[in-house]
Amino acid sequence: MPRLKFPYYRTLRGRILFITLTVNLLIGLLIGCVSCYLYYYYQKQTLLSNIEISLKYAADTIDRELSSLFTLVNWCQSSQAIADYAVSEDPSVTFTTHDLLSEQYFITTDNIYIRRIVISKKNGGFIQIVPKQLATQANADKIISTLPYLSSAIRNSDFDFSMGLVADPLDGSMRFKMLPVLRPIYDRYTSEVTGYIFMEIDPVLFTDTLRSIHLDPETTCYLSVESKNYIYQDESLVETFRYSLMDQQIMKGYSPYYEDSSIYSGISDDGIHYCHVTRTLNSGSFQLTCRIPFSVFIKNLQPFFWIIFLVLALALVFAFCMIFYLHRVVTKPVNQLKQQILHISQGEFSKNSSIEWHTELGDIGRGINEMSQNISELLEKRIAAEKEKQEYEYRLLQSQINPHFLYNTLNSIKWMATIQNAPGIAQMTTSLSRLLKSIAKGRQVSIPIKAEFSLLDDYFTIQKYRYGGAITLDYQIEDETLCDCQILRFTLQPIVENSIFHGIEPKEEAGLIEVHLFSPSPDQVQIDITDNGVGMSEETIQHLLTDDTQNKSSFFRDFGISSVHKRIQYEFGETYGLSIQSKQGEFTTVSVHLPKVLPCEQNAMPLQ
Repeated sequence: MPRLKFPYYRTLRGRILFITLTVNLLIGLLIGCVSCYLYYYYQKQTLLSNIEISLKYAADTIDRELSSLFTLVNWCQSSQAIADYAVSEDPSVTFTTHDLLSEQYFITTDNIYIRRIVISKKNGGFIQIVPKQLATQANADKIISTLPYLSSAIRNSDFDFSMGLVADPLDGSMRFKMLPVLRPIYDRYTSEVTGYIFMEIDPVLFTDTLRSIHLDPETTCYLSVESKNYIYQDESLVETFRYSLMDQQIMKGYSPYYEDSSIYSGISDDGIHYCHVTRTLNSGSFQLTCRIPFSVFIKNLQPFFWIIFLVLALALVFAFCMIFYLHRVVTKPVNQLKQQILHISQGEFSKNSSIEWHTELGDIGRGINEMSQNISELLEKRIAAEKEKQEYEYRLLQSQINPHFLYNTLNSIKWMATIQNAPGIAQMTTSLSRLLKSIAKGRQVSIPIKAEFSLLDDYFTIQKYRYGGAITLDYQIEDETLCDCQILRFTLQPIVENSIFHGIEPKEEAGLIEVHLFSPSPDQVQIDITDNGVGMSEETIQHLLTDDTQNKSSFFRDFGISSVHKRIQYEFGETYGLSIQSKQGEFTTVSVHLPKVLPCEQNAMPLQ
């Protein structure tokens, strides 16, 4: 897949901005997501813990109130007076039992939740304690004996609430719901059922307690009575069948605050995710449940979404600030540096002080200015060197023979021809012709060392006859292959000439010039020209290598030792050239230092 390219991203500023903005956005998203998760997690933990505590409070309250009512029922079931009343026909017993029951009723702590309590004889007759507004003329004993849940209730060894909340059978309207409590009265001697204890518990006992629990409006409370389920809404209990959860499982990631609490999660039959917190009452027949939709946990996360949005907005604002700042401290200076480099590339090397800021880019600007000045100086030096090199080449190749030299040479030939009949005249004439031919027709700058030796032999032949054979030229070649290395044409002639005229001639004795060819290192060639003349001082040596006016050659006009030295350096570099060692009255050695360059390598030499 081809890689997408964005022009702005290719710039340094664009990359810095992109990376900065990306990092800020990622950090903002990470902080927001982690904050949302932690808030969601701890809010869920807190909410579930609060619900558990509330359910425990409600369950303990209901248990305490039911226990008080069940105590009254148990007293009735174990009371000897009530047992006697169930089998007695004496009216006085009826009044006595009613007074005793009334007394026990009033000392019961939570009697406000008792709608009525009836002691019914199996053979007919009953007494009851009931608020005045609920009094009825109905035959309670007959109605109780016909209740459909009577037989199952009295057969059970404990309280039976499998009927759930039912309509009050003693209320003619049948509009009021109550929780019936039915227990048998046994004969003291035969254990035969002689009557019934019938108590109506007002559902307000449950609703008052549930009303005291402060829960989220979306949270629903349920009361389970055996297999019957009732939803608490509008401060009343309404029987419901939409209670169970599909795929119900214990909620992960949360441990109940109380061991006897159960927490489940699942999906209801209407497709909504719920969490159930359940607590069973001590009686075992009652169970309180809070049903919390997961939306309750999420709805309070809205402030965090705003926080994330604010973080992202701040990241964008920061990015725009970075654009402005980078434009000021990076883009403008970089453009100025680019403009200065463009000027340099176009040949404008003037210094630009406006790019020398007090920053890292200012260091680059100062470096560019220094570089432009160095380039300017280097170009000036190179141009001057090339001009001087061309001048020396031109003066060497185009120079005419010095007339004084020709005059002396011709006088010598005339003198020899007059006074002697010797073959030396032919040798001098031949050598002179070869030299003139090499000067007039030669166009090569570099020639092999052996060719340079041949030119030196022709020159020395003329000088040898001029001085009557008082000077001798000797060659010492350590390696014949060195003779194929390249040397600038007419390099050795001015040196030998200087040895003759300024070294041997003032001594007025026979002189010897030795030419020693060797290789001091694998990539260098050295030629030492040593004479046994008068020598020279250090001051003379310095002038000899630098001053053209004091060491001009009689063979070439305006061409001497310093010219040879500069030609070699211009051609091969400053590490090469001439060096001179001398001891006054004994010797002078001029060393020619050259790179080892063969003819096939001549064209490949780098420009110095």
